[in-house]
Amino acid sequence: MVNRCFLFGLILFLSNVLQVKATDNSYLKLLDISKETHLDTVSKILLGEGFDVAHDNPRFFNISFEKDNVTIDVEYTPTSKHVYSYIIIADTINKADLLDGPRQVFEILISKYGTPDYAGEPHETRVKYGVNEYDLDNIISKESQLLDTLSLRHFVKGVFGPEKFEYVWENKTFTIFYRCITVTGVVNSHYKDFFLYNITNKHTLESYYSERKEIEEHENLMDFLLKAFYVFLGCMAFVILGYFINKQRKKEQIQAELEEKERLKKQTLVHDQYKQYTNSLTNKYGNITRSIDISYYGEDNIKRYEEILVFQQPKIIIFGKNEYKFDTLLNCSIYDENQKTAPVSQVTKTNTGSMLGRAAVGALTFGVAGAIVGAVTAKKESTSSEAPDYLNSYVVKIGIKSLENPVIILKFGSDKAKAEEVYALMQAIIAMK
Repeated sequence: MVNRCFLFGLILFLSNVLQVKATDNSYLKLLDISKETHLDTVSKILLGEGFDVAHDNPRFFNISFEKDNVTIDVEYTPTSKHVYSYIIIADTINKADLLDGPRQVFEILISKYGTPDYAGEPHETRVKYGVNEYDLDNIISKESQLLDTLSLRHFVKGVFGPEKFEYVWENKTFTIFYRCITVTGVVNSHYKDFFLYNITNKHTLESYYSERKEIEEHENLMDFLLKAFYVFLGCMAFVILGYFINKQRKKEQIQAELEEKERLKKQTLVHDQYKQYTNSLTNKYGNITRSIDISYYGEDNIKRYEEILVFQQPKIIIFGKNEYKFDTLLNCSIYDENQKTAPVSQVTKTNTGSMLGRAAVGALTFGVAGAIVGAVTAKKESTSSEAPDYLNSYVVKIGIKSLENPVIILKFGSDKAKAEEVYALMQAIIAMK
């Protein structure tokens, strides 16, 4: 008697422990995916059923709702916002839930859409592995038994891996897919069974792809237009930059032309003034016997006219605008300023005796002019030596009989020929005294 009471109590205890509240899928009665149900309508229904928004991702056009142990991922079309799919995940407590969940969903779908047109492995699986369709007559006559058997098979195979099963309702206005899968996952370090099923309206799904394509085409068009706009901006910036650069260049050119005109004007004035000066000298001393140009350009790029002018009759020599009589010239020397710091690249020595002799012959024959010509044509001996990176700076120094300015220094830079010409002239004049 005691043993019987103990056994009865044990059975009652186990039945209370194993009793599990089935997943509540009553909200599915309010959702009819065969129609183009708007997202706002579905959200309102689920929120009314006590669901809360878990995740809202408009970028990927889905929104998730959660309530107790059920998660519903609602997917919708991008533009029209019509729901085309529910992905429902319910975590289970025991094997009974694996049968109760699919049964409730299947009964709701049967009541909405009637007998399914297909039952079996998903289309892609059936085609790939050659799995035959299940007997639809058997499904109609033994719906509950078939569901129990298939769901239990899902659970058993789900231990080794996910198992899929599919029902299809086809209509002229809609095609509904009902797919089931059981998986085992880890939640809070514990293994847990999950029952996942997906209800999809193929027609609305096609709208999803169509709208996505339109959005992508629009985005591609906008991207193209944006790139074209950037290219246009770049071209405009280039054109504007080119315009301002050309404008600046033209402005600089005009400015340069004005400056050149002003320079030429000043140059003409300087030339005319010097011409007047030389005319005044010829009026005063007669014709110029010999002239050597020693003009130079100032920092303003204006030529400063300077000459060494020789007048034979009055025996006057003019350096620039300084006048000297022949007999005031004492001596003359020529040298390279740089020979103090570097070897001379080329040194030219003039035979003084020969020069004086020629000057004397020239003087006897042609007077002063002959002396100058003779001195210039004096015999010269030159020696050369290579010296890289060496710049000559020739200087002619003339001694003057004057206490105030006893020396005239003329610098000719690297113009050796000019320096020698002036030196020879000075030697000829000094020799005539």
